[in-house]
Order: sequence, then C-alpha cells, then structure tokens
Amino acid sequence: MMVGRRLAWPMTMALTEPDPYAAVVGHGAAKAFLSMEAADPVHAYLFVGASALGRLDLARAFAADIVSRRLPADERERAVRLILNDGHADVVYLGGSGEAILIEDAREWVRKAVLTPVEGPVKVMIGVSMDLARPDSIPALLKAVEEPSPSTVFVLLTESVGPHLLTIASRCVRVDMQPLTTSEVRAELTKDPAFAALATERLDRAAAGSVGDLARARLLVTDERFGLRMDAWAAVPESLDGTGAAASAVVRNLMSMVEEAVAPVKAQHEVEVAAADEEFDRYGVRTETKSKQTTRHKRELKRFTDGEYVAGLGVMARTYRDAAAAGVTSVPSASEAVSAIDEVCAHLVFNPSWKTQLTGLFLALPPLPRAR
Repeated sequence: MMVGRRLAWPMTMALTEPDPYAAVVGHGAAKAFLSMEAADPVHAYLFVGASALGRLDLARAFAADIVSRRLPADERERAVRLILNDGHADVVYLGGSGEAILIEDAREWVRKAVLTPVEGPVKVMIGVSMDLARPDSIPALLKAVEEPSPSTVFVLLTESVGPHLLTIASRCVRVDMQPLTTSEVRAELTKDPAFAALATERLDRAAAGSVGDLARARLLVTDERFGLRMDAWAAVPESLDGTGAAASAVVRNLMSMVEEAVAPVKAQHEVEVAAADEEFDRYGVRTETKSKQTTRHKRELKRFTDGEYVAGLGVMARTYRDAAAAGVTSVPSASEAVSAIDEVCAHLVFNPSWKTQLTGLFLALPPLPRAR
C-alpha cells in the first residue's frame, strides 16, 4: 500500500450525521479504516474486489464522508443524501459497473477533475471499472492521479490489478474488498420481511451458498431446487472413478442444473428488456441504453453462474474435509483435493470455460467410496 500525499484541508474528526456507511452491508474493517481516512484523505484510493461485493456502495459512502465533513453542520445531511443517490455536483463518476472506459470519457473526466468544486472545498472523482479501461485511456488517467488538483480525491474501483493498472495502483492507497461472511448475509436475509416466514434451514443454506453475494442470496432463498443442486455437488466425489467418461457425465449433469438455475435470472432480464422497449416506444428515450442494459445482463448472468459453480465446489471441498475427519480418506489426499478445488475458484477472473475446468478437475480428484 502506497501512502500518498495528504491534502491540506481543515480536518473534522467527528463522523458526520447521518452515518454515510449505515447502508453498506459488511466490510466492517474497511469502513472503520475509511472513516478515519476521510478526516484527512490522501489524493487517491483503489478499491479492489468484485462489483458484487458492494465496492461502489462503499465508494459512495466514502465520498459522502469526505465531502460532508467539510461542510457546515446544517448542510451535511443534505450532502450525504444527495451523494448516496448519485445527485451531488462534487462527486463525479467515470463509467459504470462493467462498462469499458473509452479515451473520450477518460479525457472529459480528467478535465472535470481539475475544476473547482461546486458546493464545498473538495470533490471526489469515482472511477467505477478501472480494469475495463481501454489501453489508450490509461496515460490520461495516470497523469490525473499523479498530478491531482489540491481539491480532488480519486476513488478508483477495479476487479483486480492487471499489468496495465500497476503504475496507477502504486499511486493509490489500496483497499481490498472481502466477501460478506455467511453470518452477515444471514442477518440481512432475516431483516427482510419477505423472508420472515421461511424456515431457518432454508435461510442458512441460502446464506452459505451465497459466496458472499447478498443479491445472490436473495435469489437462492426463494429457489426451491437450490438444496437439490448442492446435494448433487456433494455427491460428485462418490460418482468419480478416474475415467473421462465418469467425469464428463458428472460435468454434463451439473452444467444442466446450473443452466436451469439461471432461468429465473434470464426471465427477469426479458421483463426488463420488454419494459425498456415499451419506454422507448412511448417516450422515445431509454433510462438505460440498450448496449448498457445488454452489458449489465451479461455481467449479472456471469456473476450468478460463477456463484453457482463456486458454491458447488465449496460443498465438494467440505465433502472431502468431512471424509478425512471420518477416516474415509487420508488427510493428505483430502488436502490435495481441496487445494485443487481452491485453485479452480481462484482463477475466476480469467473467465474460465467451466466445462473444461471441471472436467480436468474431476479427472484429477481422488474418488471417495460410495456410502453404504
């Protein structure tokens, strides 16, 4: 983590009211750190982690904290409310979640970064998907971060730090986003009146299968077949025999179940497309452009699909650990299996072919004896 130069504004040490972080689920350590940083921020921060982990929500809250602390007490509540609803003039966005950053957009954003803040002494520039910045936009973004206006703080968001972002990252304080814990997801589900009548076991299973994604948990808790899918993953080690035929058959079955699982997500997307088309036919405009909607839908499908595979592989890993604890297999054998499973999950950022990944994994995993 590089500690950048501090900005010379009067510090207000007390957290503003209302608490800008109140609606951010989880991320306790990050919120505590950013709350301290907001009193005396450096010029640039880099939030690293999947968009599903709430990085944009945390960035908005951090921006609200920075801006509102430097306003008179009677103006702070309004500033926090506007920033959290993307309506404040001194918080300027570049791109959207999952959107590529083009050179024209980057140059315009950099131009705005040097302008005087509108309502107070500081402005916050939020770059939403830095990992999707086109190569020709990187120099302009780097120059802006290296030579910031005295009244500007940059908050940059990225899925991961690839080679093209290394130099920019070295100029920022890095904040790593962590998945929500199962207990945090479970607590949020419990608060929702729509799920109040559901069985405790169902809430627990949805939270465990959420892989830290609250939006995914909300889908799973109403999914009647989620438990059956996880049971199928738990049975995989007993279905393997070291042959390609067995591995391929298991992969086909699992992939068909995942395809079935994403059907409600696709149905919701079709409803959104129809509503957008109707809006265009009626008013001649779209709240969200067709290309942005298509990009968002692809991203949401990938996130849900990857979540299904990661949750299933997590169940498989527990199966091997339980088998070792019960003496069904050796500890070294189970440890190697869990390591191989973890390795597959670690490479999600590279957009894997799940059919290829799973077939190779299942050929390498040691079979477990069938339960009698």
